[in-house]
Amino acid sequence: TVEICNYYNINPYALKSQGMLLIVARDTEGILNKLTEREIPCRIIGEFTDNNDRIVINEDEIRHLDKIKQDEIYKLI
Repeated sequence: TVEICNYYNINPYALKSQGMLLIVARDTEGILNKLTEREIPCRIIGEFTDNNDRIVINEDEIRHLDKIKQDEIYKLI
């Protein structure tokens, strides 16, 4: 997904996530273990903090997450 988005200059964070489930939980390790046991792909993608900042950290890049106006895929259509 990232490589395709880079090629077309599309923001991968602004794509629809059909078929995905976002889980918010305290016991992240327990949930990851249960899903992995059932061969369901999963990973931790973020965490809650004490402030309202919406920050995306991707390796060395740190930026604020902006509100999405429309799905980025429509740039290709």
